[in-house]
Amino acid sequence: MRRILVPTDFSEQAGFAMDLACQIARNTQIEVVAIHVLDHTGLFDFSAGSTAYPLMGNPAGLDYDQQFLESFYQSAEEKCAKFLEPFQQPGLRITKKVKVGSAFHFITEEISEEKTDLVIMGSKGVSGFEEVLIGSNTEK
Repeated sequence: MRRILVPTDFSEQAGFAMDLACQIARNTQIEVVAIHVLDHTGLFDFSAGSTAYPLMGNPAGLDYDQQFLESFYQSAEEKCAKFLEPFQQPGLRITKKVKVGSAFHFITEEISEEKTDLVIMGSKGVSGFEEVLIGSNTEK
């Protein structure tokens, strides 16, 4: 085994998953990759007259506030670094990745392209209403 992927939303359950991955990888050559994906569905321009294009990817070439995007991404980078602080220790290789888009897309891409051996993902049950609206990335 060479790589363990831990998708994180910085929740308590994600912390449990990260802790387990670190226990498995401790004092080995196994790399633990923590990935946080900023859900792009909340990043749409709904201003008057606009057609809700995603801010990342920008297929129509629209002019978006670059400073906002950089701030949003930087905040996620900082949260991820803070989340990983308690897990950093000698003999443990932890890599941090922050992406913007679909969690399902980037997690499956990471698994296939980077030859991930194991995925450890925390999960918390959602209500029936939440499940209908947002689904569960763990289940996917």
